[in-house]
Amino acid sequence: LGRSLQIDRPVAAKTGTTENWKDVYLAAYTPNLVATFWMGYDEPKMGSIQQGWRYSTAFLREVFLEAFQDLEIVEFEQPEGIVRVSVCNKSGLRPNESCQAAGTVISDYFIEGHIPGEICNMHQDMFYNRPPYIITDERWSRRGGPGRGPEDAKEMLPGDGFGDFAEQWGQTTSDISLFNAYVVQDGVTLQWQYEGTNPKSFELQRAAQGAAGETVTFELEGNTRQYSDTDLAENTIYTYTLTARLADGTLTEPATVHISTAVDTDGSVDIHQPGSGDIVVVPNVTGIFQAIAEMRISQAGLKVSIVEHQYSDTVPNGQVISQIPAPGSITEKRREVKIVVSKGPETGSF
Repeated sequence: LGRSLQIDRPVAAKTGTTENWKDVYLAAYTPNLVATFWMGYDEPKMGSIQQGWRYSTAFLREVFLEAFQDLEIVEFEQPEGIVRVSVCNKSGLRPNESCQAAGTVISDYFIEGHIPGEICNMHQDMFYNRPPYIITDERWSRRGGPGRGPEDAKEMLPGDGFGDFAEQWGQTTSDISLFNAYVVQDGVTLQWQYEGTNPKSFELQRAAQGAAGETVTFELEGNTRQYSDTDLAENTIYTYTLTARLADGTLTEPATVHISTAVDTDGSVDIHQPGSGDIVVVPNVTGIFQAIAEMRISQAGLKVSIVEHQYSDTVPNGQVISQIPAPGSITEKRREVKIVVSKGPETGSF
């Protein structure tokens, strides 16, 4: 960002904004001068500043040009004990050959003696073993829309193998339209989408199968859409049950998801998924957001061939209206799937 100031000398800078672009900040420094800049509205309702960095850099550039007329150009000096090494920008660890092929190798600075020693464990050949993530919901309709996930999720390994990461899809209800479990070696991350009346809270129960099985209940706030549970035992089957508690104290119909923490000899969690072998079952992606649908199709070992957009008065923007082949069909791996996605109406705001 320092290059945007265009003052023909070494400079570092960082911009910042507050919620809804009400305030714009810029902090910049050279080896012999430091400056901070703010512009904004005292009253939030007065307005917002879109792309505020354009204004802050333009203003501070004029100040710097005047101030530096009588100051010499000084280069930044690297402090003693600081070293520069190559790392993978996904894991922060030393890169392997797959990182090189993925183009994720960068140079970074470390304190001597604190250089990462482990090799990146996120890249496997051409695939990326990505950690769990959150899919945007209808609250983001004004910020890119619902159903969006990170771009690098498309680089994940299709089919039923995810190294130390696997996803299990739960049984949903009319109110809880999505309930997934993402299993990793140190626990499970649960994510859900809620379509019903504003809940007072969520009640999440975890039941372990077996003679020593016990049921644990977690009370979560009504705006919660994700929960991480790390208090799990290996080689155990767990059932999670999620209900929403309404203002009058009643509970909605429960959604459930089952996960297994069976551990393979290589240390990875073994979760059975549809799509073992060359014949797979086409997943049902109708009624869910496009990004989630594409992810589920990929995980089943299939490909999204055509995404057709169609206006709908009843299906929220970004959700899948129909698919070909039909859900539950038996087909071969790598077959192409066509989905039709709604382009209206927008739902909610954030």
